[in-house]
Amino acid sequence: DYCGKGNAPLDFISWHLYDSNPELFRQEIREVRAMLAKYDTLKNVETILDEWNMSLGNPVMNPYFQPAFVLETTYGFAEEGLSRSGYYQIRDWFFDPSLFTFLSPKGIASGDHFFNVLPIYLGLFDTEGQMRPAYYALKILSLMKGEKLAIAGTGPEVKGFAARSQGRVHMVFWNYPEGEGKT
Repeated sequence: DYCGKGNAPLDFISWHLYDSNPELFRQEIREVRAMLAKYDTLKNVETILDEWNMSLGNPVMNPYFQPAFVLETTYGFAEEGLSRSGYYQIRDWFFDPSLFTFLSPKGIASGDHFFNVLPIYLGLFDTEGQMRPAYYALKILSLMKGEKLAIAGTGPEVKGFAARSQGRVHMVFWNYPEGEGKT
C-alpha cells in the first residue's frame, strides 16, 4: 500500500513457496497480482517466486513425481504471468552436524534426519552428482524458446509446451492428474 500510494518505488515483489500442489502456486501468483492490481502505479512490478520446490515437510517420495510436478508448476507460472522463478535446489547435500553447531540440538537432529535419512529428491542432482529426472524436465523447458506454438488435446490432464526456433520444433507433454500431490 505504501508503494502503491507513490511513497516509494517498487521494482519487484518476491517470495518463496514449497508445496506439492501446483494449484497452490497458481493461487499465490493470483493473490500477489491482485495486490499489485489495486494500484495503477504497480501494474509493471515484476513478480518473482525466487525459491520454490515441492513440500519440504511432506515431500512426495516417488522420484517420478517431481518431473511432472516441475512441468505442471512451470506451466502454471506461464499461464498466470509470473515474471521469474528460481528452482530450489540444484544438488542434495550431506548434512554435516559439526558445521551447524549454532543450531539447537533439536535443529541439528532435524537437519540430519531431513538431509541424511529421508529420500527427499529436492535436488536436480543427488549427493553423488547423478542427474535426477527433474533435471531433464528443466532441460527440456530450456529448449522452449522462440515462437510459442498452441497445443490442443482431448483432456485437461494432458498439458504441454511447444516452440519453434531456427526451423526446429521442441515439444514436451505430461500428464498431471487432478488432485496429484495435494497435501
